[in-house]
Amino acid sequence: MILLRNIKGELKKNKWIYKFYTILKQRYCGVRNIILNKYAIRVLEKQKKIHYKAPVKIVFILQDLNVWDKTKPIFEEIREDTNFSIMLLCVPSWYGDDKVRRTSLKNDTFDLINACSYQGVKVIDSYIDGKSWYNVKSFNPLYVFYTRPYDEYLPQLYRSYVVSSYSCVCYTSYIGGLTLSHDFFCLSSDFRRFCGIFFATSNEEADNQKHEFSEIFNRNLAKTVVVGCPAFANFFRKKDLVTEVWSFSKNNFRVVWTPRWTLDPGVGGTNFLRYKKQFVELIKSRTDIDFVVRPHQLMFGNLINIGAIKEEEVCSFQSFLNNATNALLDENKNYEGTLWGSDVLVTDYSSLISLYFLTGKPIIYCSSEKSTLTETKVFKRILEVNYTANSFEEIVEIINLLKGGKDQKRNERIKAQEEIIGKDYIDSVKKVKAELLKDFRERCIFD
Repeated sequence: MILLRNIKGELKKNKWIYKFYTILKQRYCGVRNIILNKYAIRVLEKQKKIHYKAPVKIVFILQDLNVWDKTKPIFEEIREDTNFSIMLLCVPSWYGDDKVRRTSLKNDTFDLINACSYQGVKVIDSYIDGKSWYNVKSFNPLYVFYTRPYDEYLPQLYRSYVVSSYSCVCYTSYIGGLTLSHDFFCLSSDFRRFCGIFFATSNEEADNQKHEFSEIFNRNLAKTVVVGCPAFANFFRKKDLVTEVWSFSKNNFRVVWTPRWTLDPGVGGTNFLRYKKQFVELIKSRTDIDFVVRPHQLMFGNLINIGAIKEEEVCSFQSFLNNATNALLDENKNYEGTLWGSDVLVTDYSSLISLYFLTGKPIIYCSSEKSTLTETKVFKRILEVNYTANSFEEIVEIINLLKGGKDQKRNERIKAQEEIIGKDYIDSVKKVKAELLKDFRERCIFD
């Protein structure tokens, strides 16, 4: 990774060589996409009409429990319905994300989910005896739900291009339709082209999916349905969740900082390295404010891996937070209590922006000059009714104003909430269930 970054940096020094490299890369990607689309068409053709008997078997692939919590409302909506038979396939979180800091082959995801004791639901440890992977095909699922759109983090057996050969791949975005970044969508293109049903959070997201894979949609081999964002339903349900994160000795003004995990401008970039030292000094000097730092779970491992920061620096930062009287490092799986219990969110680009917007509380968005994200209308509207900071000085200035009760955009933000959330988002999980039953009747030949 570091070597590739250095090579790209050297290429940029000569604009003509870099231009040639860019053209070559575009040509390669274009040819690659044509080949993969042809393959996807051939695979999806197999799912057009199939013989199947009720109940409808559905698998949810779980790996990152932070993301699972945003898809969980769909599971909870259908699990009591006798039309469905459900399996939760638990893939170890370390498999794709945290190989750098892995210390055990234990399936942490299975341990946590199995402890929930879901009656009537098969909970499967995908990593059998720490030696081989469970074969999903043996369950004969009609639908397989993915909680995030990245094949590279999964064992090959569970990747969309394999699963789609015998089951309909389903996905709903967990970011709430915030961005249409070309780079962001490229990261998930290899997954999304094999989606039989793409549950879109907005019309913009649906249109992008149809446009990108028009050849597949023109053959009626896939569909996209606008349902809103199921993650919102789950977040609202946990409004009164009590958390120990905010158990500081004083009833101070509460700030949450959520830095992004990567330097890549294509997915927003991170301001962690830019603001880390300044946040440390702010925490030391402002004992009238409580701080919770909740970095993306991939951030420390990724920054160490690419050589952007040393492991000793990470340990020092973590130690500082854990020993501060007015600060804490939040690495809990559940984030709802942290967000609902705070007064303001200071954040890089994150899926948490759309969720925090539901609280009605102010957001300080940390802009990144290098970001190449293309924002949706929804995201632009959210930023309009919140605050954008271009420097650390601006972050502090806005925090001081909010702490003093001067939230100048509050009324406009409440109005925007009514515009954006609406009934579509509230009923999203019911729409997903209805579409699954409808698709089942259309897709299957009943014996």
